[in-house]
Amino acid sequence: MKHTIAVNRQLFNVKEIASEVDINNLQDGQFAVFAVDSTTSIPADTTFENLPKEFHIVSKLGGQTYHSFDTIKKDAMTNFQTSPYVPTQGNIWEGEITCCSCMEFASLRVELDEDNLMRERGLSWTASDRFNVQAPSELSCTCVCGEDAKKHLNNHIMTRELYNQVMTSGSSFYTAEVKIKGGSTFANLAEIDAHIEANKENDEAANLILVLKGKEMPLTYVDASGTFNYIYPRGVRILPSVSINNGECMVQFTETQELKVEVNAGPDMRAEEWETMEYYTTMNGFRQLPDGMPSGQIHYQFDNEKKYNTVNFEFFTPKVNKNDGDKRSFGVMLGAESNTVYTALKTMFMPN
Repeated sequence: MKHTIAVNRQLFNVKEIASEVDINNLQDGQFAVFAVDSTTSIPADTTFENLPKEFHIVSKLGGQTYHSFDTIKKDAMTNFQTSPYVPTQGNIWEGEITCCSCMEFASLRVELDEDNLMRERGLSWTASDRFNVQAPSELSCTCVCGEDAKKHLNNHIMTRELYNQVMTSGSSFYTAEVKIKGGSTFANLAEIDAHIEANKENDEAANLILVLKGKEMPLTYVDASGTFNYIYPRGVRILPSVSINNGECMVQFTETQELKVEVNAGPDMRAEEWETMEYYTTMNGFRQLPDGMPSGQIHYQFDNEKKYNTVNFEFFTPKVNKNDGDKRSFGVMLGAESNTVYTALKTMFMPN
């Protein structure tokens, strides 16, 4: 997750913005902005227009004190961005199992889009599942071709059978539901069976809809201790289709909800912080990060279980690549769990 074009960056977990606090009285959990010629922090409700021309950041968290990499000049700030937390949204498809002929056989194929599969340690892979259903004898006996055909029963029973196959498979990537067309969703197989039984002779009964829902994939991040495990993205786009009677009829599914992966999850921020600590020595509370260093020796600001909103900007500083005289952009990411703090950070660091 590269928030801006700046390769060099620094992160702050902002729990509370200190308002007019002396630097010596800054408490754990407080984030403060100080003008270069002052030891008293600026008010927490300061707007960007009133931000000092030159300032630095000091934050205390978890017993550690964090300072901005360099004095920040307001007129050298650029590439302003905000990024609110976005929850995961699973992929959902719906299909109506119908055919102009009596259904004897149905095959459900579920492809997993390789561009959206989990990637672990740079590896990717693709897969597909197939579920085959033979029409039960009950359906074969009641199926009458022509105007009197009980097409709703074809739909009800074959939808039920496909649903049962998917649920029995226990897929790690998707699950299934059945709902009445234009109506409610059934809680389980028993409810579906009861509905089918009650509507056997009801030729006006609405068809059932098979719903396939991609599961939210668990995000794993293990702190650096000789092991680094980070899976991204955590979700899969499913592509379902149903063939009836060996291709006599094809059921097209409709995507009713696209896949969206979580943005600014705690593990994202923690992984970003680890990358930052690889670049620098004293910025994050430990002088050096040799291979295999126990995770307990690293001081992380962000928590795996939390969700964050972020405010990002860059500023130019001669400290970056100063040996070759190239002034480069340095990134700052401010993360906040609280929406109130997030709003205050946007007011302070984002120009109108």
